[in-house]
Amino acid sequence: MYQSMFILFPVPAMTFYKNLGYDLKNYPVTYDNFSREISLPVFYNLTDEQTQTVINAVISSVNKVLG
Repeated sequence: MYQSMFILFPVPAMTFYKNLGYDLKNYPVTYDNFSREISLPVFYNLTDEQTQTVINAVISSVNKVLG
């Protein structure tokens, strides 16, 4: 079974708005926040094994960032 993932991109980075002339470079705070986000999988049938994989990845990432 395939799962889809929904990732929120900043509005100025979306094609529709880029085509209207919006440029993400003009929104440095938005870009800064977006660049530090993580997207976690959330769906109703996430198995215990998949959940543990996500937990391990988050812990590993935090340890890598904090040293």
